[in-house]
Amino acid sequence: MPLAERIAEYEKQNRISFHVPGHKGNSIFPEYGGISGLFPSGMLKADLTEIDGFDDLHHPHGIIQDAQHLAADLFGADETFFLVNGTTSGIMAAVAAAASGGAPVLVCRGCHESVIRGLILGGASPVYIKETFDERQGIPSGITTESVRRALQECPQARALVIPHPSYYGTCSRLKEITELCHSFRTAVIADEAHGAQMYFSAQPGFYGALEAGCDISVQSTHKMLGSLTQSSMLHVKGDLIDRSRLRSLISFMNSTSPSYLLMASLDAVRCETALRGREIWPRIRELTAQTAEQIGKIRGMRCVTKYRDADGECREIEGCRLLISAEELGVTGHALYEILSERYGIDAEFADDLYVIAVTGSGTQKSDCEALSAALQDFSRKTERKAQERQKCGDTCAEPQYETDGMPKQTEYGQALRRRLNSYISLRHEGALSPRQAYFSPTERVALEEASGRISARSVALYPPGIPVLYPGEVISGEIRDYLISSLRDGCHIHGILREGGTFFLHAVVERSSTALFGMFF
Repeated sequence: MPLAERIAEYEKQNRISFHVPGHKGNSIFPEYGGISGLFPSGMLKADLTEIDGFDDLHHPHGIIQDAQHLAADLFGADETFFLVNGTTSGIMAAVAAAASGGAPVLVCRGCHESVIRGLILGGASPVYIKETFDERQGIPSGITTESVRRALQECPQARALVIPHPSYYGTCSRLKEITELCHSFRTAVIADEAHGAQMYFSAQPGFYGALEAGCDISVQSTHKMLGSLTQSSMLHVKGDLIDRSRLRSLISFMNSTSPSYLLMASLDAVRCETALRGREIWPRIRELTAQTAEQIGKIRGMRCVTKYRDADGECREIEGCRLLISAEELGVTGHALYEILSERYGIDAEFADDLYVIAVTGSGTQKSDCEALSAALQDFSRKTERKAQERQKCGDTCAEPQYETDGMPKQTEYGQALRRRLNSYISLRHEGALSPRQAYFSPTERVALEEASGRISARSVALYPPGIPVLYPGEVISGEIRDYLISSLRDGCHIHGILREGGTFFLHAVVERSSTALFGMFF
């Protein structure tokens, strides 16, 4: 661990600091707590800057370069970059490096909002590819190879495809097939692997890392799964389809000029641990997750999704560190169950939607954690059993989980209502009027959501979590999209890009002008 070990040596030297940061590695007013009460003294001493012997993240030639080379060896990359502004910064740099100045980029519509920031930064023109959904389970199942083929045939000059691997729900597109197809058009593939670094080590049948699938760039949230400090990530690059010089410059552009050595050292340390024990740790975590899913599935009124059907009808596994928990048979939404777990049982899940609570295991997950989750769900089920029995007496069969012959759950009346909402999202039609960059830098005005039909969105509008936009900048706010957003807000969804003042919701729309010359400077 060249970087982490150098910091550990420095801590032992008891040196005197006249450089930033201001705490100088010392306790500040310890009698009042403050930062020195929050963090151990050793952590403050490790919070360094680019002093002599500690290399420079923006032009590495020493211990940072060595640490990045070790990471590249572990993941099979030609080159690896440490990121201290999260995976968001890496996605932005990758997208902007792949295409700029109006060049087309294929974008899976289920990609994270950071992709649109990269399009705005680089000025590329997106060609969106809609995800398919397993409508029975109510989850996205990725994009199809055929949809990518059609997009490439209609837009063979596309510079890159941006695709999540895996999705927030643990589903994956057929990445190897898609990558081979893209490469036949000399189109690069950028994988948002924020939730996928563990797939290189878990040995789950049918799952593999993005670089193993042949992708040109993988951006990983090392903190999300492997366990480095939050906001620390890695970008891996392979092959010659991406301009490496431009990419390197944009990564530097996106990273802070005061990079945190705590974040970088955590990347170095976790990389070392993963190299030594990753193939021991991750199969154990996957097995623990599978056991927990099985236990949850036996609880009255509970269901834990472990399989889904892709667009070709093939039954596939959910990625092995996801627990998609549904209390649909008890008439409880995912949002409500999320709050119940948090407020009553002290268990904080990753996120929730109408149907599911999504719990994510990681390198630090303990067996006792999973037992506590199962016990909480069992307790909640018992406490709601009386209500379930009352519904059963009234003729509602949702008190007991029931299944079709194909092993998929029957749809209760309650679940059908929730799926109608999902189907309304799936059926939304989108029309682009301006590029994201044009829309973002155009004059804008606030417009009441109820009156926004027909206007052009100037910002992304996304349900959080997981941060997947319903509207991208430059898209027309149709009547059906307006109504969907209004319905989501009434149901209590948290939406970025929507402002509220009093009882009125607003969003930013492009100021309508008769002349298109307004946008000329942004092409």
